Amino acid sequence: MPAYKEIRPNAVAIYIRWSTDEQTEGTTLETQKERCSLYLRSQGWNVTDEFIFIDDGYSGGSLDRPALSRLRQMVREGRVDCVVTYSLDRLSRSVADTVTLVQSEWLAKCVYRSASQPISTDDGNPTGQLIFNILASFAEFERALIRERTHSGHVRRAKEGKYPGGKKPPYGYRRDGKGSLVIDSVGEDGTLQGAAAVVRQMFEMATTGPLGQGPSVIARALVEEGAPSPTGGPWWMHVVARILQNPVYCGHLVYGRLPVNPAHRRDKTAPHRLRGQKPLVELEGVVPAIVEVETWNKAQQLFRERSQICRKGLQSRNRSLLTSIARCKCGGPLSVFYDRVKTRYYRCTRNFQSADGCGYVPGMLNADKMEQAVVKAIKERYGSPELRRAAVIMAKAERESGEHQANCQRAITEIDRRLQEIDADLARVRRAARRGEIQLATFEELRIDAETERQELQAERAEREKALEQVRTIETSLSDWEALMVQVDMWDDLEVNSQRDILYGLLRSITMYRQKGSNDAPEIDLVWETP
Repeated sequence: MPAYKEIRPNAVAIYIRWSTDEQTEGTTLETQKERCSLYLRSQGWNVTDEFIFIDDGYSGGSLDRPALSRLRQMVREGRVDCVVTYSLDRLSRSVADTVTLVQSEWLAKCVYRSASQPISTDDGNPTGQLIFNILASFAEFERALIRERTHSGHVRRAKEGKYPGGKKPPYGYRRDGKGSLVIDSVGEDGTLQGAAAVVRQMFEMATTGPLGQGPSVIARALVEEGAPSPTGGPWWMHVVARILQNPVYCGHLVYGRLPVNPAHRRDKTAPHRLRGQKPLVELEGVVPAIVEVETWNKAQQLFRERSQICRKGLQSRNRSLLTSIARCKCGGPLSVFYDRVKTRYYRCTRNFQSADGCGYVPGMLNADKMEQAVVKAIKERYGSPELRRAAVIMAKAERESGEHQANCQRAITEIDRRLQEIDADLARVRRAARRGEIQLATFEELRIDAETERQELQAERAEREKALEQVRTIETSLSDWEALMVQVDMWDDLEVNSQRDILYGLLRSITMYRQKGSNDAPEIDLVWETP
């Protein structure tokens, strides 16, 4: 186990859980709280209500519990150094969940200790580490057995010619009563219908012409025709490419490998064989083919030829400053396009992936003008020592004024404490109603009042979180930020990659767009990064 930081006396949390089906007196809420509090005091730690988390009426079979969720969030924020429970089963009844939570999510963030068992995950207790590691080994063994049984079942089904369980059938196919793949819809005369006809149309388009038609062109044509997609939404080029590269459509069932680039194929006559990577299961003739093997192979060959043509222009496209940084207002990335006289333009990729487009940048934006505008804005903001000094002074002032952030954090903590109390009160009232100690009408009235207060508190917490996010500092350090500003003076002497690094450090986002149907000049929205 790695070494943990020193446990702060005021950063120790107590977690208590009691489900409704557990009536043992030794594990009641009061007993657990008292035992854990005594343990904390014996270690010299403080017991505070803010760090006591109670799940009353929740089973330990799942980690989906309100108080435990709040505790996990505090651990992620670094506010908790140690978690103490009465016993290990109070944290979870599932050994796998317990090990995953403590050894994965809380690793190097906090320590776990049990108040009644010699279990500890810090370096100061080797016996506790040994016991916990034994539990971890059994949990890992259990997970390995489950994976092995699942994988063996999938392999067995694939060898029987059935589609492996747990997977959605490929587009154009469905499972029959025995688990084998059959074509989704076939007419009485044997013609393909529905999704299967769409797949055959896609392969025909991909193999028509000297280089066929690419996935983006096919996707746009399918959208225009209104063809149903696998997800029920619009067609996208990556969905079309995945279908065109799946060997199941030519009758080959393959299991036990991940899809790879078709350019790596070794045997041109067997579409499912890959260079240096043989699938666990590869069967021919067990799946009804929608297209012939020759058609499938021709589609893959045209894929490779189109890829080679695209790679020839990759170097020139990489010289464009704003590729992979700037985006359209719809959120889509901007790609570079060259006209007949080799003039560079930026355009939104969603405009040619979908027939409807994105509503912005209907034409093309002159790349040189867009890049010059961005560079001009950077130089106007950081292009002189006086401007950079003013920016640093402002950033330091904003960083030092953290009072608002502290107030927001204290308010969120108080709201979480009150929400925890509401959950505990509701659980007690629910048990009292089951035992007949209070009338159902009284219980319903109390429940409605509690739910109303809960909604109001959750709304207030969301507002506080939003305000806290606005004042939270970013990861970029002030020194790195200053170094990037200085490089603005050397902008014209830098390579494109170095200029991109400056853009990534000084700008949070670049948005370029022009409203659809507008003849106005394109607009550029720059969101500046501040440390």
